[in-house]
Amino acid sequence: MFPIKDHNPSHKFPIVTYAIIAICTLIWLYQVSLWDGIDNFFQDWALQPAEIVAGTSLVTLISSMFLHGGWMHIIWNMLFLYIFWDNLEARMGKIRFILFYLVSGFAASAPLGTAQGSLIAAAPYAVVILSVVMLVASITAQNEAF
Repeated sequence: MFPIKDHNPSHKFPIVTYAIIAICTLIWLYQVSLWDGIDNFFQDWALQPAEIVAGTSLVTLISSMFLHGGWMHIIWNMLFLYIFWDNLEARMGKIRFILFYLVSGFAASAPLGTAQGSLIAAAPYAVVILSVVMLVASITAQNEAF
């Protein structure tokens, strides 16, 4: 069973959520248009643990939050952003929501610095950390509703 909507729609227009979806989608479309140059694109914009530890390419801490590795990756991420994050944005407000998105991305990237250059080895840890951050935010949002 795949989720296509939630049962608690927000009553505010989720401009930040839609902006993140638009940015990710546009970057993805650009990525797939590169074919031969995709390796250079990822070299420049994806998180490179060794460079982060060395203190270079720090911009990739943010740019990597908008990159996706395949069709299913972009589709599922954008679907879940669309379905669930509008409620978080409505409860947190735009500024706190943007900060939450950035902190979540930084938290998900943290284990990559210990992966000794292997993004594949660190990916499961990043997913677990991001899931915990999302769970805490969800519990916090529910408690604020009562």
